[in-house]
Amino acid sequence: EGVKFDSIAVEKMKTDGKVKAVIYGQSISRDNLVVFKSNIESQNNIKNVSLPPENLVKPANISFNLTFEVNTAKQ
Repeated sequence: EGVKFDSIAVEKMKTDGKVKAVIYGQSISRDNLVVFKSNIESQNNIKNVSLPPENLVKPANISFNLTFEVNTAKQ
């Protein structure tokens, strides 16, 4: 809640079969954005979550981009 997506870019990596994703969006507050990042990081098949520090400078009405990799291999 408080986070909306403007667009999502997804690319399958040819070398290792992982999927790289970038979410571009808006957050009403820094706290909401940090919770959203933590929720993404808590997923077992998601690695290398990156939220640039400049996305956390403003306390409210934040434009952000969050990058992560999804391991699509069957476990």
